[in-house]
Amino acid sequence: MARKYSVKQEQLTFPELLLSPVQAAPPKLSDAGAFAVPSEPEPADFPVAGDLKTQPSDGGLAGSGPRKSTRKRAARSKALSVPEATDGSEAVSVTPAAPEETRGIKQEPDGRPGAGEAPGPVTAPAGSIRFGETRPRLLAHIATIVSSAVAVVVLIFGSYQFHETQKAQRESIAVEKDVRQHERAEKAAETNARAVELFLKYNELMLQLNTPAFRAAKRESRLWKESLAVNLLESLFNLTRGNKDWEATIGWALEKHGRFIREQRLSCRAYSSEFVRYLETVFGAQARSLCRDFQDAG
Repeated sequence: MARKYSVKQEQLTFPELLLSPVQAAPPKLSDAGAFAVPSEPEPADFPVAGDLKTQPSDGGLAGSGPRKSTRKRAARSKALSVPEATDGSEAVSVTPAAPEETRGIKQEPDGRPGAGEAPGPVTAPAGSIRFGETRPRLLAHIATIVSSAVAVVVLIFGSYQFHETQKAQRESIAVEKDVRQHERAEKAAETNARAVELFLKYNELMLQLNTPAFRAAKRESRLWKESLAVNLLESLFNLTRGNKDWEATIGWALEKHGRFIREQRLSCRAYSSEFVRYLETVFGAQARSLCRDFQDAG
């Protein structure tokens, strides 16, 4: 009776019969849109059980060889069978189409964009915009515009108020200046009127001194009149101090009383220090020779 071999023993005895099943490539879409599969590869010329001499380890019969060879050949054919194209056309491998965003970009072998190539424009997906979603944003824009308009109005109003304030200040300064000038003019006119009045009194006194009747009068009375005339000139000098015209007039009048001032020598304590210095300027002499009480004062 012939001895039967198990599958495990056959695999150990004939390891070349172990064939890995060939996985069929997934169908790919060609440019024409048809499905195609690669053609059936040619069967490899592997030795089968029928072509090999069976050498059983335990002296088994050779009659079991053909049956096992047929079973192995069928298993190999089943493992290597792949679907064929229905139309008999040649199988075409199809690569997946590149996305529209990367069609214009050169890619490296590893699929990355080429260096120096800018990506294509990115377009936002068109979607429906709801009013409820844009309402807060619209209100924010309106609030910003309103606040900007209010700020501009406030700035314009502030500039206008500043301009008006400056204008009012300039006008008030001009009015104050005019008032001061008017007061100064009134004061000068009043001073001039009083100076004219004093000078008229001085002229009346000088007319009395030059009359023949007064010349025949006593010497004491004449000295008193001349002393009164010098006092009038001193009052006129203090009233018109700083006025060059009046100073020239007063100097001319004092020269007429030079003899009286040098002989009688004035009481300088009764006169102002400015008038005493003016006497020194007019007569070209020191106060020592013009004042009788100069030593007592010193």
